[in-house]
Amino acid sequence: MTIKSKNQLSEALERLRTKLEASEAKRKQMEANNQTLSLISNAVNTTDNLDDLFKKIHEALQQVIDVPNFIIAIYDLQKELISFPYIADRSNKTLPDVKPVTSSESPVFQVIASGQTKIYDKNSPRNEQQKIKAHINTSVKQWIGIPLKTRHVVIGAIVIQNYTDSKLYARDDINLFNSISNVIANAIDFKRDR
Repeated sequence: MTIKSKNQLSEALERLRTKLEASEAKRKQMEANNQTLSLISNAVNTTDNLDDLFKKIHEALQQVIDVPNFIIAIYDLQKELISFPYIADRSNKTLPDVKPVTSSESPVFQVIASGQTKIYDKNSPRNEQQKIKAHINTSVKQWIGIPLKTRHVVIGAIVIQNYTDSKLYARDDINLFNSISNVIANAIDFKRDR
């Protein structure tokens, strides 16, 4: 075998290894999604009220990814209010029970209004970092807001905050949050209607 043939074989093997690693990562991601979805579905059927459901949703996420600072925000369109019925945050417990939507500066409202995931970290513009600090009264290294969408409307958002590492939640983690957010929204909507 010539050196050129060996190099080509080596390159082909490396491409195959890369594809296999990507496939394995995707499989693990799907497994985590399925586990979380199963736990959330079970929570809908076994909880008696929204408070219990919020706690079970957080616990379900905790089984697949470390999310100690987790907030559920609910938006009331008619009253233009955002409430925070579930806050699990090790560093900051100063969020109000209800917050009027009087300004588009609120990062949670930005997520709800746009229906898009927002991520703020050390790479975000300085003014974006200051908006986050102004609304939660402390600095975070990474702030992720994911809209909670039912089929018809955005009903709120989940917020994950990290105070120590601006890269704690990688793209795969954010993809997990995004992929299960509609299930969380529908679970909350279903439980609210009962």
